[in-house]
Amino acid sequence: MNQLQVWAPNARSVELVTSDKQSFAPPVLLAPATITYRGHNISGYWHTPQGINVLQDGDGYWFRIVIENGETRYRIDPYARALRHSASWSIYKDPSRFQWADAGRRPPPRGQMVVYQLFQGAYMGRGDQNWTDRAGNNCHFTWGPTLPRSAGGDPAARTKSPGFR
Repeated sequence: MNQLQVWAPNARSVELVTSDKQSFAPPVLLAPATITYRGHNISGYWHTPQGINVLQDGDGYWFRIVIENGETRYRIDPYARALRHSASWSIYKDPSRFQWADAGRRPPPRGQMVVYQLFQGAYMGRGDQNWTDRAGNNCHFTWGPTLPRSAGGDPAARTKSPGFR
């Protein structure tokens, strides 16, 4: 079983329990941990101890979290690879048992890939004006009057926006 972790900064204790909210025998108590992210130490994380192997592929589980005021809450694993549904338990998926079917898949060559959705606003004003690849090609996101009709361009239907160029 891979190590599980959850961020619960206001927890007094965190326990891994079964899909029917029962403790394992013996109980699996998560240990408080501090992680390092981009050079900063972040506390409030809890992780399963090394060597714990109570979940098999397909087993359901919850985190039982006792918060500072003594209240008990059951939470799904935000890192879970599967859920029964959003209001129910997490499902453990063993990554070593997954059968990859795309091992021979190669991405299309540059210039032939189609990006179906992109939130361009996330990139505005972040210094992307001068992004270039090794060959010197401009890599910032553009929207201009040269977009062909076959790619959705219709100059009559487009409105001008100072955010796009």
